[in-house]
Amino acid sequence: MKKDNMGKIFFSIFASIFLALYLLSCSDSSSSSSPNTYKIEMGTISNSTYDVAMDMIYSYGSNITHDNVKTVRNYLFQNTVSDYDNSTRGVTKEEIQNFLISKGMTTTQANMEIAALETLGNDIVFFGHAYSSSSKIWIYAEQE
Repeated sequence: MKKDNMGKIFFSIFASIFLALYLLSCSDSSSSSSPNTYKIEMGTISNSTYDVAMDMIYSYGSNITHDNVKTVRNYLFQNTVSDYDNSTRGVTKEEIQNFLISKGMTTTQANMEIAALETLGNDIVFFGHAYSSSSKIWIYAEQE
């Protein structure tokens, strides 16, 4: 029961962050310089699911495509154990970049993820779970 409450709290925190990003994108009149917006999905997976997903990503090497990333996303979706959300839309690349940096990525790492997102039209990033060392959070962004 306590674990369920922590998951709900964690989910609420992430949902709040993405809602804030969404609201900022709606009120930002400077977003005309970045006409592309993205939809965001996220969920919690086990570390073993994460390991398989990373093996999939590494197997594509430098030849990774939009469809490859979508295949990994579908695998993650099918193996999500909790906290799945796909309600965040209209997020700009600048908001995604700022979010990644706020979660501990360096500016260089965040820029690499943004470059992949712009090139392929989609991208996946992973973060450690705040309450469980046996889980990871996946976040998938796809151009709208």
